[in-house]
Amino acid sequence: MKEDFRVLLADKLEPWELKLVYRSYDIVGDIAVIRVPESLKERSKIIAEAVMQTHKRIKSVWRQASPVSGDFRLRGLEFVLGERKTETFHREHGCVFKVDLEKCYFSPRLSYDRMRIALLVQPDEFVLNMFAGVGCYSIVNISTTPHWRLSQPEDGSTTTTLNTSKRMKTPSEKLSRKCLKNYKCWGLTFK
Repeated sequence: MKEDFRVLLADKLEPWELKLVYRSYDIVGDIAVIRVPESLKERSKIIAEAVMQTHKRIKSVWRQASPVSGDFRLRGLEFVLGERKTETFHREHGCVFKVDLEKCYFSPRLSYDRMRIALLVQPDEFVLNMFAGVGCYSIVNISTTPHWRLSQPEDGSTTTTLNTSKRMKTPSEKLSRKCLKNYKCWGLTFK
């Protein structure tokens, strides 16, 4: 189990400041997104260093500057430490997603829900993924349930993973993986 990054901050922050530090943060691939209260904004770098010490694979830390908002459910991000990049590869349930946190909504906190929904999909069901984002629900579904049909609206943005001009019709699991390679994927592979 990872050490609580707040332990690393105990000798770097005042006790009242330590109480304000959020206990959780998102890790998407090798990028961490931290929430820091406005009153501790100047201490963001110290907090980011503790996160990077706790998780050695983290290469970039960003501060969430605003809540999720807008049509694409994006959150404002401010660079804090490490490599100045927002694009990464995130692994989940045997799938690898190429995610750009500035251009699309993605939450690793929904990982359990994505698999829960995928396991509910029955063979030959039709799935409509209305607000696809990176397409995680669709891709996790197709990797776990080989016989289903997908419709995912094409909105022309870079956040759409699959192009609905081609519709899958009950492919076998092997064929479904082959089909995905022919779609306009943002980047996905299977283990």
